[in-house]
Amino acid sequence: NTEQSMMAMLFFGNRSVFGTLSSAISAKFLEIAVDPQGMAPEIRRGGAQQFNHDVLTFAELFDSHSFPSRISTNINPMERACAASRLMSAEPAHIQSLRKALNDLATPSSGIITLLERRNDVEEHDFMPRLNLDDFYADERLVEEAQSMLSAKGYGVLELEEVISIINRVR
Repeated sequence: NTEQSMMAMLFFGNRSVFGTLSSAISAKFLEIAVDPQGMAPEIRRGGAQQFNHDVLTFAELFDSHSFPSRISTNINPMERACAASRLMSAEPAHIQSLRKALNDLATPSSGIITLLERRNDVEEHDFMPRLNLDDFYADERLVEEAQSMLSAKGYGVLELEEVISIINRVR
């Protein structure tokens, strides 16, 4: 019985350490992607692709050692990090399409871009103003519709503010 008890402690202790590491690394990846401190004002495609590769490598490592405790109603933190890195490294046309859809949802009657919002380094037809989270929270239905749209596009595990943070920084 003592040997079985010791084996059970080692097994569950190992699971606990592994789960803690997985959660910590996932949270750090998500923090890097969302950038709440504003340390990375721009996301470049090459860097985003490398970041996506790194996140997916860690996700595969942790997934290969997954435990039944992952089967819960909570969203897996690594799943959120993977979705964020996938969004960051998406094709420019995909990002532009998502940005336009969110912009159209938040400002359905506004097609006018003020001179102050225009950037000199992009063509007028390619320009899309920065998304503003406040525009969505002015009406709770907009948040729900935006979140539903993100779910349909495969980013439902991310919060609207996380998606907007990423989209506004992708170049």
